Amino acid sequence: NNSAVVTFGAIEREYPNLTAAITSAPASARGGDTVSIGFRVTNNGVDATGAWNDVVVLSLDAVYGNSDDLVLATVARTGGLGAGLSYDASASVLLPQQIDQSVRLFVRTDVGNVV
Repeated sequence: NNSAVVTFGAIEREYPNLTAAITSAPASARGGDTVSIGFRVTNNGVDATGAWNDVVVLSLDAVYGNSDDLVLATVARTGGLGAGLSYDASASVLLPQQIDQSVRLFVRTDVGNVV
């Protein structure tokens, strides 16, 4: 007999769902200025364990993740984050000298997709 029956089962697995939002930044600044960027990370999923990095990114356009992005700061997070909880963090960043236009700031949490 050359036949076999294989049964597969799928189990839905829940994951942490980290989101980041900038909570404070100057309304304007000049290239060469050092500015403070505040942000909050919220976990809308199950408990997140371990450690990860958040990044503050400057972009010349409104698109995160393309070739004009510049990482201004990396902020390490250790100790995890429980479901439904948040943490506040900040980074002091030096703006590049050659900025002569409006820019966007983004915060990306868990930049290495560790969680």
